[in-house]
Amino acid sequence: MKKRTILLILLVVFSLTACSVRKNTETNASSSVTQTFNSSAKVSEGSHKVLVVYFSRVGNTDLPEKVDTVSSASLNVVKDGGVQGNNEIVSKMIQKDLAGSDLFFIQRADKLKSDKLVSEHSVIDREGKEEHDANVRPKLATHVKDIASYDVVVLVYPIWWYDMPIAVYSFLDEYDLSGKTIVPFCTSGGSGFTKTIESIGKLEPKAKILEGLAISQDLPKDTSNDVKNRLAKLGLIK
Repeated sequence: MKKRTILLILLVVFSLTACSVRKNTETNASSSVTQTFNSSAKVSEGSHKVLVVYFSRVGNTDLPEKVDTVSSASLNVVKDGGVQGNNEIVSKMIQKDLAGSDLFFIQRADKLKSDKLVSEHSVIDREGKEEHDANVRPKLATHVKDIASYDVVVLVYPIWWYDMPIAVYSFLDEYDLSGKTIVPFCTSGGSGFTKTIESIGKLEPKAKILEGLAISQDLPKDTSNDVKNRLAKLGLIK
């Protein structure tokens, strides 16, 4: 009887200890992610090799030949009659401001189907939402040749269903960005970054994450100036 009582006591003590350790571990993990993100921090002084990485609906969705851009604020007709996504436009603004930076497009191996464009408040089709809900990781058709040569990665993406597109998760899964500085920029219908910066921190816990800029998907007239001012505050341009 005594042995049984002692055994029960030991089991209770072990259970309480395990819970305490688990709680502390979770707290520390959360803390480490929070510490990687600093809204007022800047990049370290000195020269930097920058890679501007972006994901866009254009190039990743099987769009119809004739696109009615009025029905989607995420698409823009350019001078040659083609169509560019907002994130491509923002990325090229950033690349232009950051002399010597390289541009990389995250492209899925398989395109999302789109029989018709959806409204500007729902910028992803049913197939994309199903992938998001299932938390899948689509294969990518494009890859960075020498990720180790870059010390700053500017990551530009749209907010889909209050999160990053799943293909951006595939990119972050593919590369270890430990020791690098990640600067997120996003476009959205008004939701801002949501929790995507924290998600990036969890996927790249050893990277330094700075606050870029959340931009309206309508790309206001002052967007170019806003981007330039933010890059200056981050210490990437003078």
